[in-house]
Amino acid sequence: FMTVMILRKNRARFILFVFILLITTLWLFIFNTNYGNSLLERVSSYAGLDFEGRPEIWKGAIGIIKNNWLLGTGPGTFIYNFPRYRPVSFNVLANYAHNDYLQIASEMGIFALCLTIFIIWRIVKKGLMTHKIARTSFISWISLSLAAGVLSMSIHGLGDFNFYIPANAIIFTVFSALIFNIASKKEREYPYLVLNANPIIYRFFKPFAIITIATLIIFISATTLIAEIYSMASDRALIRNNLEKAEHLSLTAIRLCPFNYLYPYKLANIYNKKAQSEVRDKQYINKSMEKYKEALRLNPIDAWSWVGLADTYYQLSKGSVIDNNFFELANSAYKKAIDLDPLNWYYLKKYAGFLLTSGNVDLSSQMYKKVSYAMSKSKGYLSIAAAFIDGESYEEIADLAFSAQDINKAMVYYEMAEAIRENNENAKLGQFRCYMKMSLIKDALLKYKNLRFSVRTKSILFTSM
Repeated sequence: FMTVMILRKNRARFILFVFILLITTLWLFIFNTNYGNSLLERVSSYAGLDFEGRPEIWKGAIGIIKNNWLLGTGPGTFIYNFPRYRPVSFNVLANYAHNDYLQIASEMGIFALCLTIFIIWRIVKKGLMTHKIARTSFISWISLSLAAGVLSMSIHGLGDFNFYIPANAIIFTVFSALIFNIASKKEREYPYLVLNANPIIYRFFKPFAIITIATLIIFISATTLIAEIYSMASDRALIRNNLEKAEHLSLTAIRLCPFNYLYPYKLANIYNKKAQSEVRDKQYINKSMEKYKEALRLNPIDAWSWVGLADTYYQLSKGSVIDNNFFELANSAYKKAIDLDPLNWYYLKKYAGFLLTSGNVDLSSQMYKKVSYAMSKSKGYLSIAAAFIDGESYEEIADLAFSAQDINKAMVYYEMAEAIRENNENAKLGQFRCYMKMSLIKDALLKYKNLRFSVRTKSILFTSM
């Protein structure tokens, strides 16, 4: 863009010479070195990793826009609404859309997107107009440079969350302010009339308003920053397993900034860890439950908090023989988390394990199959996916469960192993043996008919009978 604008000023030969000189210098210093190949490999590998998930995130963002095109979901809510629309092949945390325009449309609606594009167009147009009609060389070229800076950030926003980075947002604001502050009327002075209607009340009101607003901004910014420092210190103490200090620092962060849901969520995790390491486990589980509830009051669409709350309910249900209410609450909280993030492997695995231990074998098997399907679609994104869809691992778990006489668990894992590989003879044999153990002879013989006839299958049939 800058080159085209400069060439319009009849300086083509000089610019062409500088351009060729620059390319030659770059070639000599970068590509004609011993590290040239490694540099190229590094750049290409980074580009692949960096861009790999963006189209998947954009698909999810478009899904949000389709359902919330008028007003969006609210500023800053993309991270919580994206999981519900994520493609099946993408199970990575995405706190931004990696496209400013899609994110603006998803969070604030289509009209906000149109307004944003209009603002950028108006700023660049003003810079180009000043460049064209300014008399002095400095004003002409500084206007063009500022407009090019704004335009480059705007183009960058097509593939990243450029305007959501505070430093870039400040640069964009400063560049825009300078563009509009530079005179574009051929620097001529125009006479103007000032009506100085300035009553005494305005003389006091304006400074008072400025001081009040500035004080509030400084106070809120300072307390938020200090709260974040305490929260980070709490995280470090938790890593060092200093739970008492982590709890104290986390409570201080909550007192300083009571509106950030992450602080009670982190404190709930600390109480969970204390419950595992101390005798008074039920006391800390109850405290953890209350903090998860507090986090959800502040942010009811955070799936992680729902999973944490479900875990605490489940722990309380195991300690309560008579009251079945905790079990139902855990089931409801797990369902809520999955509703907010329906293709999250971690949530699905958690819920499937909960169903399995509670005796709901059929639904647990369905959940595990859903996990296997989601992860099999994502082998390219995460190495853990390849390990999770390994049928032999499920067979080993099933064999161990069968040996331990946990027939329900063995049946679930044999079914999962067969779901991953349809012609898995071992998994089918395992299910046949489970049916025989449960005295479901008819189901066992139906499963046996699907097996290839061999000496091994025949011997297992007679042994089971």
